[in-house]
Amino acid sequence: MLKHLIRKVIFFLVANIVFITLCTPVMGETETGIPVDPQTLPDFVDDFFAKKMLEHHVPGAAVIIVKDGSVLFSKGYGYANIENDIPVDPQKTIFRVASVSKIFTIAGVLKLEEQGLLDLNRDINEYLEDFKVENNHEEPLKIKYLLTHTDGFETRDLGTFVQDPADLLSLKEVLKKDLNSPVQTPGSKITYGGYGTALAGYLISQVKNEPFEEYIDDNIFKPLHMDNSTFHQVLSDSMKENIATVYNYEEDANQFVPTQFLYVSTAPTGALSTTPEDMGIFMIALLNKGQYG
Repeated sequence: MLKHLIRKVIFFLVANIVFITLCTPVMGETETGIPVDPQTLPDFVDDFFAKKMLEHHVPGAAVIIVKDGSVLFSKGYGYANIENDIPVDPQKTIFRVASVSKIFTIAGVLKLEEQGLLDLNRDINEYLEDFKVENNHEEPLKIKYLLTHTDGFETRDLGTFVQDPADLLSLKEVLKKDLNSPVQTPGSKITYGGYGTALAGYLISQVKNEPFEEYIDDNIFKPLHMDNSTFHQVLSDSMKENIATVYNYEEDANQFVPTQFLYVSTAPTGALSTTPEDMGIFMIALLNKGQYG
């Protein structure tokens, strides 16, 4: 039996982007039915997106597949902006990828650990200066728990977004105001949420004495030449021109209605704007032990 593996498949139809990493040099078909032969792959992907975009009312989408250190397939489908007839371009179209952003926050923390600037097995409070996290459990809130959704914090989405960047509080203010003691013993259970990753992002800013957004820019985006990626939410004019509009589909009217740009109150959990090709670079780097080119 052929042993094929798709390491990471993320279908994120809200942001209309799909990242796929294939980790096998063998031709043929994967156990999930996805062909890895570059000759047959385009037809498979075209057919898949034609069906799924129609079924789920997705106005525009992009896919990038990387394999053996290079891009195997990259293509855009539909429109980044329906009103202006702007098609999706995997090189230029910028998507807001929401919780996929957490991967970069985690990578940022691991980079600090690799440099000997923090210890993943130490209590987060040993590194915090402006405030301490209340923890009513005997088990300390170790940094590694923040990276694996085992921090024990409650899950809450209320107040995650604002409509005006002027209403954004600093990450420190958000955490001081909203962060309660873990409701579960740290390290005991996996519970998906945002507080742990937000705290991990704030840890970066504490250890490096610089804003989280700047650290990720200088230590991940620039070295990898991910020139169309940012955690800054007030975008440059060039990025604004290329960002994909997010739509709601109104079934009764059979039409897509553009939604307002929302700002994430905790940037490390979901503020990343990026292109499919930039994400391809990042995936290659992860598969190649942190190196690209």
